Amino acid sequence: MAGELNNSQNWSLAYQEYKEAVQATPLGGYYPLPAFEVPITFSSKILIAKTVSTIPAGKQWKWAGNLRASQAFPNAGVNGQKSEIATFSLFLNRSKLLILPTFASNYELVLSDAYWLRNLQLTIYEFTGQITDNLTELVESVKDDVLRVESKIDAL
Repeated sequence: MAGELNNSQNWSLAYQEYKEAVQATPLGGYYPLPAFEVPITFSSKILIAKTVSTIPAGKQWKWAGNLRASQAFPNAGVNGQKSEIATFSLFLNRSKLLILPTFASNYELVLSDAYWLRNLQLTIYEFTGQITDNLTELVESVKDDVLRVESKIDAL
């Protein structure tokens, strides 16, 4: 799987948006930066989120906000409200590998909470390679190892 993640051909740009806070006063006050409501429904369990921002002189801002993944679950046969399935804390001018829960399907993303930022660009890359689950192979391997250890203990 790690080799698959390192292959650039297995990643595609899914979303990119830049937002800039509106200046509220001539003295430098700004309206809060609005949330990034990503208009895409994702199904991939692996994403990369990248943030880019210009930090004003004298500021030591490091945090870009919380990226929340939410999914609508059916409620008695009727579409219910969206439920949050994962939250990722993102830092400014960094990329983060996001691994969503295995039950996640058709989820949406919203980045918010860092209202003081003057500007922010959010970029989402989606993993398009094949995701393999080695769990079954690992369990079989451990089973064989346990049997071998048991036979050695019995021989003592």
